Amino acid sequence: TFLLYHLIKSFFKDRLCFYALMFQVISYPIMDSYHFMFAFMILLYYLFLKYEINNKFNKYFVLIAFSWLFFNYSLPNNLNFYTNSFLEGRLYSVISESQLKYVKKFILNQSDKYDMVYIFAEEAYLFKLYSNIEINKFDLILNGNMGYNGGDRYIVEIDSNCRKHSCLFILGGENENQISVDILKYVRNNYNEDGMLLDYFSIYSNR
Repeated sequence: TFLLYHLIKSFFKDRLCFYALMFQVISYPIMDSYHFMFAFMILLYYLFLKYEINNKFNKYFVLIAFSWLFFNYSLPNNLNFYTNSFLEGRLYSVISESQLKYVKKFILNQSDKYDMVYIFAEEAYLFKLYSNIEINKFDLILNGNMGYNGGDRYIVEIDSNCRKHSCLFILGGENENQISVDILKYVRNNYNEDGMLLDYFSIYSNR
């Protein structure tokens, strides 16, 4: 509303305000703390440029404000810090370093037995990067990322791949943030359950 007011006040000539307003679309349709943080930072940036807040005190204020937003809205609680050649500087919770090593060993062992390994969980990037395995589009099966009828299209592609190749699936919980429940149900209904990983992740395969 604030940006729209300034845009109208400028008779739609304030190009920076227009860009800042258009960037707010990142918070729609998912208005959670993560998306709010990025949208709000652009608003702050516009304000400091608009009102020429550029002395040393205000520069420090911007740095403190951005840091506060980042740590309060972007990072989970009870953080554990992991470093390796791919994840240096990334912060994660829940999964300990010893568990990461265990999962890495499991995935690498299974990669020798299966043609394709799918990880349908929020930790997919973490597991694959830590194991030095290439990321692909199946590692982030969030409803908002796959497009219209994206879940159906992914299921068709997975089904086609696994008719030709041996496949292993590592599934997270259905209550995870935005994870496609349809894809998880498809795997559970069409493949063989082979146990658990870390007492949380379900293992399925087509063998």
